[in-house]
Amino acid sequence: DTAQSSRLLNRITKQSGYKDYLEVGVQTGITFNAIELPHRDAVDPNFLFETSEHATNNVRFFSMTSDEFFTRQCDKTYDLIFLDGLHTFTQCLRDFCAALQVLNEGGVIVIDDTVPMDFFSSLPTQDLAISARKEHGLEGRAWTGDVFKVIPTIHNFFPNLQYVTIRDPSNPAHKPNTVIWRAQRADFEPADISLTDVEALDYFDLPRIENLFRYMDYEDGLQRLFESIKDQE
Repeated sequence: DTAQSSRLLNRITKQSGYKDYLEVGVQTGITFNAIELPHRDAVDPNFLFETSEHATNNVRFFSMTSDEFFTRQCDKTYDLIFLDGLHTFTQCLRDFCAALQVLNEGGVIVIDDTVPMDFFSSLPTQDLAISARKEHGLEGRAWTGDVFKVIPTIHNFFPNLQYVTIRDPSNPAHKPNTVIWRAQRADFEPADISLTDVEALDYFDLPRIENLFRYMDYEDGLQRLFESIKDQE
């Protein structure tokens, strides 16, 4: 379901009255070009579509790595940021920390691919995920890498952030997304896991850290987000 991310993001924008959007990791632009906001910025080192056909004064494309964008080119702040860049723990965590610095008050960060669909998806590179599937007689290019490690990191080391991982059990094609916003966690209790432990996690460790993802069904998760943001107004 290639449109699920844009549906989620547009739902958040309509409820919250957002204006400024940033997407990191754009590729073919399916999500980015479907976002209904006045100002949109896109960051990708290798866009897979003709960006000039979509560019305007309020729709900008930065053909560069996210590191270069955040350190040299970012000139504004955003209400909604979608992180779907390189699917490694290190890069996603760096993108997340940088995104927090340019997130407006009352804003939201959505991280894609926080839950690998299978063991192959969790492998370090997409080439390895594809080749490993072939060796087992399977097909497909799905790859989420080890982005999932960002969630226990947020849980333990960002107590001033609230988050939920939204899933839709009735829709098998729906990939969970983790939605994060600024709000104190009154129930904060760090898990007994260090950053070194986090780095060493693999796909088969997911069941023992499942509670850290704060899973919620689609509508319930969004309701929690909207109520929390409204309480801060």
